[in-house]
Amino acid sequence: MQHDTAPDRSSVSRWLAPALTVAALVLLAHLWNADTGLYLDDHAHYHHLAQAGWRHADLIDACRLPVVGGVAELWFAPQTELRFYRPLAFLLMKVEYTVCAWQPWGMHLFSLLWHWLCAMAVAYLAWLSIGSRLWATVAGGIFAVHPAHVLAVQWVACQTELMVTFFALLAIAFHWRYAAWPKPLWHMAATDPLEPTGGGERWWLLGTCLAYAAALGCRENAVVIPALLLIGDWMLARRRLRRRLVAYMLLGVLTAAYWVLRDRALEGSAFPGRPYLVGWSDPDFVAFVLGKFAYSLIGLFGFVPVLPGGGLGFFRSHPVILWGGAAAILAGLALLAWRLRPRRGVGFWSAWIGISLAPLLPVFCSAHHLYLPGVGMAVLVAGALALLARRSRADAPERAALPVAALVPLVLLAAVAGTLCWASGWVWRAGNRLEDLLVTEVAHYGRPIHEGDKLFFINLPLVAYYATPAVEQATGRHNLTGYVLTFAPSVLGMTGPCHVQRLSPKRLSVSTSGEAYFGGAMGRLARDLNGGDWVLRQGQRMQYDVFDVTIARATPHGVQELIFDFDRPLDSPDYHFYLGSRLRLACELDMACPPPVDTSAQPDTCAATQAPRAATASDQH
Repeated sequence: MQHDTAPDRSSVSRWLAPALTVAALVLLAHLWNADTGLYLDDHAHYHHLAQAGWRHADLIDACRLPVVGGVAELWFAPQTELRFYRPLAFLLMKVEYTVCAWQPWGMHLFSLLWHWLCAMAVAYLAWLSIGSRLWATVAGGIFAVHPAHVLAVQWVACQTELMVTFFALLAIAFHWRYAAWPKPLWHMAATDPLEPTGGGERWWLLGTCLAYAAALGCRENAVVIPALLLIGDWMLARRRLRRRLVAYMLLGVLTAAYWVLRDRALEGSAFPGRPYLVGWSDPDFVAFVLGKFAYSLIGLFGFVPVLPGGGLGFFRSHPVILWGGAAAILAGLALLAWRLRPRRGVGFWSAWIGISLAPLLPVFCSAHHLYLPGVGMAVLVAGALALLARRSRADAPERAALPVAALVPLVLLAAVAGTLCWASGWVWRAGNRLEDLLVTEVAHYGRPIHEGDKLFFINLPLVAYYATPAVEQATGRHNLTGYVLTFAPSVLGMTGPCHVQRLSPKRLSVSTSGEAYFGGAMGRLARDLNGGDWVLRQGQRMQYDVFDVTIARATPHGVQELIFDFDRPLDSPDYHFYLGSRLRLACELDMACPPPVDTSAQPDTCAATQAPRAATASDQH
């Protein structure tokens, strides 16, 4: 293996080609989606940051995410709000919003910058591990275009994930120098000596502590950094135990201070329950954690989409694929450890994946949880390709610097990862587009919206859950209250017929003859929001804010008809009813029309409406 020791070139010039290569990959993979705007959680963060001041207390108040209430009122679920302690991340995001004049495209550009910084930090750590800038660039490129990272990069709300990863990688790089971990870890031959980094300087310790403190201020999973340093010291460091003890003491003080500050700032807020987090006392805890770990491995190394809700459920219903795929990946890592010397290098980066995943395993499945673990995956894959190249050159020294044995899998990897990255980007763009279309219909097609109006959504797609704050931003109207009368049975919208009828001036009937409400994934979500022990029975009546709900017809598969009794007339001037169908996402209904005698023959006037006007409430969909 050729090591980079050219003394006649500056460090900056030696990293110029890798930096430009990784930057090109980041732009090719993600720049085309920089116009997708804000989506879901982004609207809440935007609103809170715009109102927040610059003090620590103001930033802590902005670190919250209303789940039920605040962004949407759900008659079937209690008020729920997630609170976080991420003051530095929200300070940086507020600075970014201010710099780009509160324009979403500017935030997307900042996300690309953070992602490039993370990818370059991955490349640097890969260089420390492999000893070649060529394969370090490969590691950074893998990280840059990994399909699982699309969500973290293209969703502004996930900038906290990018920030904590960058500061975590800085902490590891500084500690690598301080604790004198060997460089490179792998010489691709068992007889090659290990070269110490010549660490021990106190400045590296200061850098480690500052980077760790910054990471703690960005996201909760930063607490794994001391564990990563400990496992690295145990596997890689053989000297300077006294110096490492000083580092452990300082990291312990920072960790304790973080938990004290977090507890005081959040006033001892408990961790949320389902669907956000599966508690250790939950009967499904062990199965969920193990299943998510296997699913995450498949997502990291197999490029399989990691989806919330039904993703893990699908794999748990196909145990051969889930456990067989995870076992194959672990076997591959064991083979790599057997072939690479010293083996503890493979052990460290494999442990990186497990340790960085650990605090997120009880949390709902999402692709952005793979961002920090993806560092270990990128370095290991680059190391495996470097091993192939080394062995090929050893067998035939006259071959090119990048032999076919390594070039072919590298090209295949680039083609598969790049294609899936673009495909994931299109899916993300489609979800954004759906929310944009719904908000456009509400804001521009129908009666004008005024301050303090109430918006009632029938068949709202779950992917447009944050429609109300999005409408506020689109119209400039504030203090709007959004009520979800029914979610569409499918997360993307209605796939079957629906019937809405005004039974009296204050009574509304919503029914479906297709897929039932509160069945399948939507039923599981409703049960999780209510603590798991929840069911809707025919004839059941529930009181809510401005209306009561009666379950008119229900089956074991879900609810077929709901009746809503409002405390005011349906045609009240501040009431807006929006119906989602197979053809329209949010068609405003005209509640001033009299109830029809026979609705079965009514044309689909709501879906056919093209001009910005209201439609009748008696449409058959």
